[in-house]
Amino acid sequence: MNPTSPTATVLDEVATWAGIHPNPLPADRRAQLLEAGRAKKWFPGWVTKQLASRADAEDGMKMG
Repeated sequence: MNPTSPTATVLDEVATWAGIHPNPLPADRRAQLLEAGRAKKWFPGWVTKQLASRADAEDGMKMG
């Protein structure tokens, strides 16, 4: 993976978060992200976001 890719940016940031593990988003937060078009439905309680740019990566890090 390219170390300057948007995906690498997110993975590097998330790796520094203490005690993090995958959890579904609270229903109200998930609804806000979907309504704003910042994410797409994935699994129940989960969302997905394409990381095509640095701006996408930065937005993705703010979603949780």
